[in-house]
Amino acid sequence: MLACYVVFSFSIWNLLPDKAFNILWYIFATAQTLCAFVGVSLAINSRRPSVLARRHARKAAKEGFPDLDKKHAHIDVLLIPQGEADTNDIVEGLQYVVDEVNYPSEKLHVYKDADTSWSLSRRARDLTHIDSRWSNVTSLPCPADAAEADIISHALSISTSPIVSIYSCGAVPDPNAFAWVARRFNTGQVDVVHGRRCISSPTPSVWSNLASVDYDVAYGIFQPGTPAGTTSWGMDGHWSRSLLKSLVRRHRSGLDTSVRALLSGARSGYDLNVVAFEAAPWGLGDLLGQRVAWAREWTRITGRHGVAWSKTSLALVLLAAYPHVLLQACCLALASLPRYGPATWSQLYHHEDGFVISVWLIAFQLMSGVVALSILYRNRSASTPKSAVLVFALLSPLYLVAFACLMVVGHFKALVRAR
Repeated sequence: MLACYVVFSFSIWNLLPDKAFNILWYIFATAQTLCAFVGVSLAINSRRPSVLARRHARKAAKEGFPDLDKKHAHIDVLLIPQGEADTNDIVEGLQYVVDEVNYPSEKLHVYKDADTSWSLSRRARDLTHIDSRWSNVTSLPCPADAAEADIISHALSISTSPIVSIYSCGAVPDPNAFAWVARRFNTGQVDVVHGRRCISSPTPSVWSNLASVDYDVAYGIFQPGTPAGTTSWGMDGHWSRSLLKSLVRRHRSGLDTSVRALLSGARSGYDLNVVAFEAAPWGLGDLLGQRVAWAREWTRITGRHGVAWSKTSLALVLLAAYPHVLLQACCLALASLPRYGPATWSQLYHHEDGFVISVWLIAFQLMSGVVALSILYRNRSASTPKSAVLVFALLSPLYLVAFACLMVVGHFKALVRAR
């Protein structure tokens, strides 16, 4: 479908008369420039939240959390595996929560999905051993095909804490994550707190480094640069129990539930110090599959809540339109070559796409990319090496085109499954 989409677009542009071709080029070049402007604006807006987060982190490392003395909120932690790989990693994640988290154990209770299909496995015995070591761990006897909503509903039926933290996909919290969450909820100004997601890989590779930078773009630039309460990234987060209980009844997916929370008027907060670590994709196939799945889910949410959400979030509109704008601009650029066929650099400058202004638009887009990447370099996570940002910068033109292709594939898959 992607090949048909590109070939069809390229053929249509070649059949257009010159005047119509040039008008369309102006439209797509302007749209691409607008996307670049919004991207660099988000990067610039993310600077102050990032500076404040680093300042607060340094102060906490030096002084701790004195404002939380005798004010640690009760938190229930729900670990939800999504797939066989996550089920295999849940023991390590639970062991990490039990041993590494810097939060009073009497204020923390962990609920884990104990899949009955592997109750006799070695990992089940490991979980039983952890249960015996720490009394604040409860197993949820759910079948292998239990839906995420059923697991959450079952946990809410027996939990009593005012805050429920959800971690899926094998993610684990930073040792100080719950202290930052308690501090935010103690202000009484939030109903749900989302945090930064980082890639953690014991054996870094090219793909894991690219995924790590990609996460830094989303969670270190895009999210903090967007006005609070206008974007959401899924179910993983720290929820007011009453809010979560009212939303889970109509739960379809994590992203759908979080978007409905925003549309209902819930007060959403984002904290760069509330960090969670996620395992890196194993290879290129896993990385591509993950991005296609994200694109498919975003397409469904756009179709379901797009009109209402677009009134408060320009990011949603751009995220849905950007891959098509970029691919159509690329098809137009390729279709212009048979029309003008520049033979020298001078001809390329004066005649590509028929307008000199096109070169200035491209120059502005490149400058916007340089500014955004320089801010990303400063705001990268501790698990992202400096060299990964530089490699990402060199590969960013190809990466953006590949990202657009994956988004379009996700759009097609969502549309096909919706029929």
